[in-house]
Amino acid sequence: MTEKKIEFNKMKEIWSELALTGFAKDEIEKATIILEESKLRKELRDTTNAKEMIEKLGNPPLQNVTELSEILEVAKRGDCLSPYQLERIEKILLIVERLKNYLSHGKQYENPLAFYDENLNELIDLKEEIARQIRNDAVDDLATKRL
Repeated sequence: MTEKKIEFNKMKEIWSELALTGFAKDEIEKATIILEESKLRKELRDTTNAKEMIEKLGNPPLQNVTELSEILEVAKRGDCLSPYQLERIEKILLIVERLKNYLSHGKQYENPLAFYDENLNELIDLKEEIARQIRNDAVDDLATKRL
């Protein structure tokens, strides 16, 4: 009843249009009104911190990485990834590196969200290995078997 009164579905539609990934859109679709004060205060704090970081550092370097789930499933099965999929992983790792740098810059403002950078691993060695051995959807003749 409350959701209808405040037109929560309309807000979720607007919010969903701003989302970059299918995963984010699914999470928005599942979102509900928060009625517990402590949870609401935490979410408001996070929102305020995110707004402050955007005001000081600009928008975070986010991009659509929807292919990642599919690529991870192939890898989990132990199947061989295509050169295209490996190049996508390299691009995703570059995005992770940029996001980690963005968050690190937020630490100078003592923004609590900036410390999420500690949870990101940009896997520099893997990114460099892919960059050296995969080009234009083709595997270099000298690529290692492990790659």
